[in-house]
Amino acid sequence: QREFFERKDSNRGTVCSCESTESNEVTLMCSDTQCIYCSADSSVCKLDILYGGTISPLGLFVSSVDVSHYIEGQQERIAIEQFPGGSCSVFVNGEKCTRCEPVICEDESVGLDIECENVLP
Repeated sequence: QREFFERKDSNRGTVCSCESTESNEVTLMCSDTQCIYCSADSSVCKLDILYGGTISPLGLFVSSVDVSHYIEGQQERIAIEQFPGGSCSVFVNGEKCTRCEPVICEDESVGLDIECENVLP
């Protein structure tokens, strides 16, 4: 039996839905319509149009997705998928980038090393 739940946050324009799948995983997806993220000088801004993830019946992380649409400084739509063990995929306007690999940054946080020359002009 599949279940569906939706919640709206009018302060941020966020809408989230939670759905159980046929394989008993739970998928949580959210979208924002008002929360815009910009660089320090505001030359590049993006809107997170879709983000969320899938959780197994045992409560383990299966995958996550983050789709951003740039509204200032760039025009691309970027999708990042991340999976257990650190593997990832990046898509620009629906085309898969050549490389996506996790890296440890100087501050010991985990980042992504992405190569997208094959899809960017």
